[in-house]
Amino acid sequence: MRDTIHRCSRLLPAVFILASACVFASQPPDLPGDDISGEYLQRLLPPDSISVKEPPSASKTPATWLQEAEKTWEAPSLAQQIASDNTNIPVGKGAIFIPRLSELGLEPAVEILDSAGTVVGEGNTGRNYAVLPGRYYVIHGSGSQHQRLVHTVDVTEGRSMPIVPGWAGLSINVVDENGIAFRGEYELTRVDSFAPFGRSYGPDPSLGEETKTWILKPGLYKIMGPGENYNTLKNFVTVRLLPGQLINFILVEDPASFNKITSGGIVDILTPQNLATYWKYGIDIGGNILFNAKVDHLQNANNTTTSTIAVLLNSWFRYEKPPYNWSTSLKLDEGFALSEISLTNPGKTVIEPNIDEPRLTSLFIWRVLSWFGPYGRFEATSTIFPKRVFPDQINNKPFFYLLNDNGYRDQYDTISAPREREPSFSPTELTGSVGANMDLVKVRYVDARLRTGFAYEFIHTRKYYEIVDVSTIPAAVRQSDSLQISRSTVLMPISAMTENAIGPEAAAVLDVRVGGRATAKSEVRLFLPIVPAKNRGMPKLDIISILSWQISRVVTLDYQYTYSFCDIQVLGKKKESEHRLILRYSYTSR
Repeated sequence: MRDTIHRCSRLLPAVFILASACVFASQPPDLPGDDISGEYLQRLLPPDSISVKEPPSASKTPATWLQEAEKTWEAPSLAQQIASDNTNIPVGKGAIFIPRLSELGLEPAVEILDSAGTVVGEGNTGRNYAVLPGRYYVIHGSGSQHQRLVHTVDVTEGRSMPIVPGWAGLSINVVDENGIAFRGEYELTRVDSFAPFGRSYGPDPSLGEETKTWILKPGLYKIMGPGENYNTLKNFVTVRLLPGQLINFILVEDPASFNKITSGGIVDILTPQNLATYWKYGIDIGGNILFNAKVDHLQNANNTTTSTIAVLLNSWFRYEKPPYNWSTSLKLDEGFALSEISLTNPGKTVIEPNIDEPRLTSLFIWRVLSWFGPYGRFEATSTIFPKRVFPDQINNKPFFYLLNDNGYRDQYDTISAPREREPSFSPTELTGSVGANMDLVKVRYVDARLRTGFAYEFIHTRKYYEIVDVSTIPAAVRQSDSLQISRSTVLMPISAMTENAIGPEAAAVLDVRVGGRATAKSEVRLFLPIVPAKNRGMPKLDIISILSWQISRVVTLDYQYTYSFCDIQVLGKKKESEHRLILRYSYTSR
């Protein structure tokens, strides 16, 4: 009973944040947010795109800024969206059309207020909203309530009034230095006003998540590592957003350095080529060769000639026909180190792989509804080339002393040649998952999402050898074979091993706008294996909750609570929690 109470107490910070959202989520002031006016847009647009000059000929008409911006959209053009909308407009009413820049359901919800401040419509972008004639205010965008964008629309009877998208979209995908997508963390802030828009993550490929789109006021933005100051000069990148454009941004982070940002930019790593109507493919091959020769003119014995060769291949193809989306990619990252290079005797050149990372990934998503879509994912990783161990000539250990499974001598190798230490295709990891993505709630103050399914993981390691210290050899053997051991590298065999785990997994995310200047986000991720039996009922639980309050224009208070619990030996047992309170301030004269 005590353990149960103790574990439940770990959830109190997350419950506190969600409860505070309900208590303090009062009606915001009239017309919160930034008004996107025509004068503001004209200041941001390139000078030659504000007005359309008379065409030089009837057959060639220069594109407006909106037509240029539409080329960056993942959604159809504004005219095509309006033509394909089937919303019924009753007699005596008009409509407001709010276009989308990205795929359906990836942008924040919109709300429509009448002149009295009453909410008369809310939902996704990319559709018409039927309303009575009159003046309305459309509020949408990312961030807290006062950071959202406001558009004034006058509706007349029998007409659909489209809003020209003067806002900008930003889609951020987080990858590591090998281009592998992972759930990296980052923060987004506007540079000119140091206005924080919150913390977010890259989509989790294992749960079939899609990249959510930030809807923002055009301008210059800074993408920072979590916890950095707004005016930091390290661990950040910037991106400029122009009216009407959707920016697909690649953020490169190093998972081994606590997700430190190493680079980023507007780079399309999946440049498509059309294979058929709904099929696309792409391939990217690159690499480098480094040759290094060091000559000691006093001592010829110190002369060295080395080289490294690296090859990176990224190939993919995908099928996109709504509501289906299937993408498969193959990445090969291979590197080789060449030593003892001799042009007169090439056979003596030693070639050893130092990078060996092939990865095959396949993801299928069926978007049954705009808020619901099953998914299936498969991934395979392994190694292609075996790894060898070389005689230690420097320490006068040119031989190998091989142990058996009991720790006694199995073989004494005096050939003084490299031996295979790890075979090829070991370890081999296969992972698969099936489930569904659901947007449970998407209203004015609350955005709730649920990802649930089953996951399977298989790991097989072939028999290999590990370099060990002589202390692992029994004392009697050390005494009888002391001479052989002193001149050898000791290798201990590690038996082949197969591990697998299968069970349900789920991730629930809740975003809440608390009042006008605060946001709360809580996420719970759970994996409960049912196979093998020894791990049955041992959960892996992760909780993260963040409450961010913008006290003033230059001061922000963040509270973060994290809790991790794992009782599975293979995944590493863990039970820890962390509280972080960050008061951040920034000021600059502008």
